Amino acid sequence: MATPVVKDCELNCPICLEKFNIPKKLPCLHIFCEPCIQSYVQTSETKEHEESTNFFRCPLCRFKVEWSTLSASEWTQSKLQTDHMILSLLERETKDSTAKQIYCEPCKFANEKNVAVYHCRDCKECFCEQCFNYLHKRKKDNNLHTVTNVTPDTDLKPLEMDESCPLHFDKVLEVFCFDHRKLCCSICFATDHRKCDTVTSLDEIANEKEEIFDIDDFLNNLSDVEQCTKSAVDKTKENLGRINGDKESMLQSIADIISGTKSHLDTLHEELKLSIEKTFSDTENCQHYFEVAEIG
Repeated sequence: MATPVVKDCELNCPICLEKFNIPKKLPCLHIFCEPCIQSYVQTSETKEHEESTNFFRCPLCRFKVEWSTLSASEWTQSKLQTDHMILSLLERETKDSTAKQIYCEPCKFANEKNVAVYHCRDCKECFCEQCFNYLHKRKKDNNLHTVTNVTPDTDLKPLEMDESCPLHFDKVLEVFCFDHRKLCCSICFATDHRKCDTVTSLDEIANEKEEIFDIDDFLNNLSDVEQCTKSAVDKTKENLGRINGDKESMLQSIADIISGTKSHLDTLHEELKLSIEKTFSDTENCQHYFEVAEIG
């Protein structure tokens, strides 16, 4: 079924001339934004108090629209129908404009969402202004690439090779000889490179390149690296926790050794003190004995 074509002006409010904001339909079938018609009705409400009228006229066709004693906001919300067809058309237009938006490829890897301005058909990538100037233009080989401005109709297909063979102008280059490092057409291949060991079609080389730089594989590998890194961090944390536990145990052991040594030294000190006191006591007794013997 064909999709109806709607002009932009048909989705604009006749009062504010902007896209409809909650489209409300009058009995005469003219449609306005809810805030716009509400403001218009409020003006009529003021006139009602002045002129004792119970109606207002459509801003376009001047059709008389009767209204109750409700306030303007209550009346527009409860009594006027919302035009759901206009709402669906506005939603579709928003989705279409979002779907056509093209974003910068390098920025995606940095989890950023910047609108692309340039498309390189050789690199098969779209760039924002900053990435194009600082990543793409600074590579010497990229100066010969085909770059176009990005529009909703931009062809994102890679540049197809249709260069003619320099020896056979009616033939297109189709294969690459790795032995001679040379591009060849079908005639060159049949006459000069048939016995070469490694000759590959350009389509196969392009497919291999796409496989090598497959974004899904890259993201999977990145996920594996992330898992390995997380595992290493967890193991390091576990080892640090064990080291902290060993540290407390070692400090406690040292404290116990110091306490035991101190207690042993205190015991030796007391024993040595008693021994010295006993020796002095025995010496004094001997001296007293000799003094008594001399007197006698």
